[in-house]
Amino acid sequence: MPRLSKKEVYKNVKEACSSIGSWRQVDMAKICGIEQSSVSKWCRGINYPTLENVLDISDATDYEVQWIFSRKGPQLIPSEQADLAPQLMVQLIDALRSDDVISETARLYSIAPIGLGYLDTDLRYGYINQWLAALNGMTPEQHMGKTIYDILPKIAEKVADIMLEVIETGEPVVDGLVEAETLSMPGVKQQFRHNYFPDYGDKGQIVGIHIVVHSLGPIQEDLPFVTQK
Repeated sequence: MPRLSKKEVYKNVKEACSSIGSWRQVDMAKICGIEQSSVSKWCRGINYPTLENVLDISDATDYEVQWIFSRKGPQLIPSEQADLAPQLMVQLIDALRSDDVISETARLYSIAPIGLGYLDTDLRYGYINQWLAALNGMTPEQHMGKTIYDILPKIAEKVADIMLEVIETGEPVVDGLVEAETLSMPGVKQQFRHNYFPDYGDKGQIVGIHIVVHSLGPIQEDLPFVTQK
């Protein structure tokens, strides 16, 4: 895919750091724990910042990693949600194991900055939250009634068998890992942690699965601009 130039990425880095008053190169270097000379090379268009550098900047400024690298997608992590994804994943997993699935799951679906969805036994979408739908490059409404094979054929090749095994055996998958490209960042492989939990009907039969997905970000070696240390 078309990528921003080194100087364009540096401009995004500077904009992010300026938002917290750290616009000087020495300030950026301190945020990343690197030498100022490395930041100078970003400025002069010699090197890209590494993924680790941009993750440090994202943590400090709440600017999205994807936006810094590509100027696409949301610019800012919502301030009230910036640190919630890991703990909300734990809460949702606990909810799906509890007797109060419906009310607690509904609450978490509405606030979580992670991917949440529900598929029936044919792997047809019955629900998907805005975060995960946007990652797939569609609206939640565009998913309804369609299968994962329809929406994400390449990803389905990697995860459909795992989902069907959960439906067949009733055994959840917790903290699984998958690598995939998304429509929001085409051409760049990202790593996702996924969790699948069976959903039971009134008679104890499995009627679908709940899915919980948390992005771990781009895979560093897949990005041509992350070789500079």
